[in-house]
Amino acid sequence: MVNKSAVLLLSVVFLLTGCSGKLDFAKLKGSYSGTFSYFHSEDSKAVKNAPVAVNFTQNAYESSSGINYFPAGGTGVFAVLDGQKIKFEDQKIWRTTNFDWELVLNGEYRYDRKGDSLILTKGSSTTNLYQYRLKRVN
Repeated sequence: MVNKSAVLLLSVVFLLTGCSGKLDFAKLKGSYSGTFSYFHSEDSKAVKNAPVAVNFTQNAYESSSGINYFPAGGTGVFAVLDGQKIKFEDQKIWRTTNFDWELVLNGEYRYDRKGDSLILTKGSSTTNLYQYRLKRVN
């Protein structure tokens, strides 16, 4: 099991080595698959992982949903912001409310991109950390 220190260390390594300038829609367009990870700050052994897929077309996105809404998924539009950030605006109509809404790909995420890899991170090691580690598949 991965602990809090390992998640933080990996995030710092990717921040220092993985930034390759501002993203644009053309470079992001495509299908990605990888792992969604969640870390709860009150339990250093509570890192949870699940497979995830995210598709980007122009300024729209669609994220897959996992078992028991882990991750929950999301469908909507996004904008690349200054400071290595992407803002996702989920527009999906949800028919249930029995999950952590932070598991939806929605809101502001920091991004790191290196080659065909994309890492999206929301939160920090002192709060709750939500992270998508993706690799472009086409």
